[in-house]
Amino acid sequence: MYITVLDFTEGRVFQYDVSTYELYRVDEEYPTTQQIEDFLVGEGHRINDCEWMSHSDGEIITDKAEI
Repeated sequence: MYITVLDFTEGRVFQYDVSTYELYRVDEEYPTTQQIEDFLVGEGHRINDCEWMSHSDGEIITDKAEI
């Protein structure tokens, strides 16, 4: 599982691989919203200035769109 964060304060996109962090107890299948948001605050993000999503595919698509 991955967490991707659009951080408006930094003007950057962050992606975290949940398997490398201890976000939740071993007996739980997925972390709760509160556990994720606590983790993000610990990483220095301001929740009110971010949008985040959890997902299973870690691929990052960087194709440039033509306008």
